[in-house]
Amino acid sequence: MILSIVFGFVLILALFLPNGNFSSPVKIWTGAWAILWTVNGLLSFNFYLSAGLMWLVFFGNVTFIIGASFVRTPILPSFNIEQSNTERYVYKRFLSGSKFRYHIMYITCVLGWLFLNAGFLELGHSGGMLSIFRGGTRGFFEIMRVSKSSLFLGNEYAIPVGIKATSMAICITSILAGLEAASPSRRTRRHTLIFLAFFLPQIFLLSAGTGVRSFILIPGLLFGFSALATGVFLSGGRNVISLRMILTTMFIVLVFFVWVIIVQSARLKDTEFTQLSATLNHMRPWAAGYIPALSVWYDTRFDDAGIGFGVTFFRGILAPLGLVTGEGFNERITLTRIGDGQASNAMTIFRVIFLDFGRAGSVIFCFCAGLLSQLTFRKAIMCGGAWVALLGCVYCAVFFSINFWFFAYGSRLIGGALAVILVGVSVTIGGKKWHWKT
Repeated sequence: MILSIVFGFVLILALFLPNGNFSSPVKIWTGAWAILWTVNGLLSFNFYLSAGLMWLVFFGNVTFIIGASFVRTPILPSFNIEQSNTERYVYKRFLSGSKFRYHIMYITCVLGWLFLNAGFLELGHSGGMLSIFRGGTRGFFEIMRVSKSSLFLGNEYAIPVGIKATSMAICITSILAGLEAASPSRRTRRHTLIFLAFFLPQIFLLSAGTGVRSFILIPGLLFGFSALATGVFLSGGRNVISLRMILTTMFIVLVFFVWVIIVQSARLKDTEFTQLSATLNHMRPWAAGYIPALSVWYDTRFDDAGIGFGVTFFRGILAPLGLVTGEGFNERITLTRIGDGQASNAMTIFRVIFLDFGRAGSVIFCFCAGLLSQLTFRKAIMCGGAWVALLGCVYCAVFFSINFWFFAYGSRLIGGALAVILVGVSVTIGGKKWHWKT
């Protein structure tokens, strides 16, 4: 536990080094892992921890930072909507594609509602998505519990096609909405807020109807990080993270934490919240079980000889294409006993890195990941367009390196890829229209 605190403290110091941009992927990486190490040190009491594994993971954290340091971030003139003679053509092309993105945003949202209703019917709810409102609070909790259990068939994921399609549509919509929410145009921002009133209930119903917490977390992160990427682009690479943004994020985290308690209570059949302390204790591995679970797996089951060279890492994309099967897409990882009567199966991105590249290869992977993430940051600032959407996805991927489940769902990865393509198309179309007008 002390070692975790030390690692967290070192990464916090690295986070506040004078060089670097707080809006860069390397800072997101450093901050996320600083939080993970600190929380692990505070809450992992009586859990199993491997000192050798912890040093190896921390070295990977530092190697990512070293790789990112090889890319210089440019500072360019920021966009000013009041100045029509802005020299940077890429700003105007990006903003000119806003109308196209707005139409696509509504289309994917409507498709999401249709997919969601179909998914509820596949889960056995005869009333579709409206069934969640029947039966009062007890009925609401029962639907969450039953739906969650029905997503698994033995040791295999059995997520209905409708739910997968809904998740993909929501990911696309979240990215597009995030880009528009950070627009310098007040009118665009206002229209996006109105759109969210139509879109947010869809996210809530997907998470509530399946009992899966990440179905509400991932869209929120994609939206927020896409907005951050847009802000970075429009500011010309300057830091856009403010105190107001930090406080807003803390409030959203608090709201999500309350939702997690509600979902966990439903899983434990505590509809009256009479066993809140037991619920919170049951959630402890969710906050501090990543390194302990990885430690148990590393010390008891990891074999450096069976490396997969990327097959595990990209399984979320390869499996829907029928190229691979198994863990990471449709196989449920068995819970690992981590001590104190607790269990966890979330083991951070390093479990997958070790499986694909081994111990030595994990160092090279982290270096390349840091380098590529900062290159994406640089390209987004200089070129805009699809690079901005890709940067939002990179932010989310870097943040979720502390919990690899984000990558395990092909619907999320394919949704992100489609969103990047759509943004590229919107900028191409918007750029041509703007050029014709001028």
